[in-house]
Amino acid sequence: MANGLEEKAFENPRKKGEYIFPGGCIEEAPPEFDKELQICKYVDGSWIVEDVPEPEKPSDEIFHEPGEEEPSEPVLEIVPDEPAE
Repeated sequence: MANGLEEKAFENPRKKGEYIFPGGCIEEAPPEFDKELQICKYVDGSWIVEDVPEPEKPSDEIFHEPGEEEPSEPVLEIVPDEPAE
């Protein structure tokens, strides 16, 4: 397919020697690339190999609602257990 991964073409049962490719497949083989660290794309008639982008790391920032002030000290609310009935 146009992502550099191998797809199987099947022989046309009506025409010996002719193969049917799945949609979006390219007959031109992609260049060698490391499937764990890179992605390969077919764009505008040529293959492009790019590094897999690193996932965004979660921010340590605490977000507050607009207009809400940031507390000067951490706030801990203690909620007592409700008695069992």
